[in-house]
Amino acid sequence: MDDQLIDELRMLRTRAYGPEPDIQHDPSALARLQDLERLARGPEVEQLPPKPPLPVQTEPVVDVEPLVSAEPSPDEVADDSLASEPPAGRAAKWSKKRIAIAWLASLAVAILVTATVTGFVSRRIQADPREVAVLGVDAFAEWPGAFSNYYVAQDGSEERSDVPEGGKAFQTFHGLALFSMPSGPFSYGIGQTCLMVVASTNIDSESSSLEGPFFNGCTAGDFAATIEIVVTEDYQGLPDELLQVFPKGTGLQFVLEGDEVVVLSDQD
Repeated sequence: MDDQLIDELRMLRTRAYGPEPDIQHDPSALARLQDLERLARGPEVEQLPPKPPLPVQTEPVVDVEPLVSAEPSPDEVADDSLASEPPAGRAAKWSKKRIAIAWLASLAVAILVTATVTGFVSRRIQADPREVAVLGVDAFAEWPGAFSNYYVAQDGSEERSDVPEGGKAFQTFHGLALFSMPSGPFSYGIGQTCLMVVASTNIDSESSSLEGPFFNGCTAGDFAATIEIVVTEDYQGLPDELLQVFPKGTGLQFVLEGDEVVVLSDQD
């Protein structure tokens, strides 16, 4: 388009799309606008017909022969199993041996677990709520000389044993030392086992006498050896450590149970 046609198209567009359009009342001007706009757009592109879809390619069918089964025949299976299995006599003997060992091992484990659990549960169920300590045996504790056994040697002299036969020393309890012995010098009858409590600071292995507090209790029939004391400052010789832990007037009970001494308190 030349400049003259471009100016004419601009003028007609102003009449059609401007602020005061009036071209709708002039059919010849409207037709001229349509002609110039077609001319401005250029020649129309001829639309080509759509291409036909491509034919679907199909794979040729190939005849496949059936595969031969790879499973062995029953005869081959029987031959392989016979070759891999050990002799029947040896297998049976080994199986019985292993079964016996496994059974014995499982039985031993079951007995051990049952005994452990039963002992633990029984102790927990039977424990007194007032229990404050359980004292075990102390194999290295020093024994008072007054508790030692005397016997006559072959030359007629008296010999002393540092640890009485059947005697047991226990862990100390806040400054108190505990000992037990069967049929000792403090028993009241034959076959009794006695429990003794003394201050640990007053133990003298070379002396045949005792100083400070001394408490004693022996078995009576089926009843265990028991000692009961009251914590008080009026009684001379009670360890300061005991007085600091338990208030004045506290009742303490010491009960001999085999290789242990159970300590109970009447204080909450």
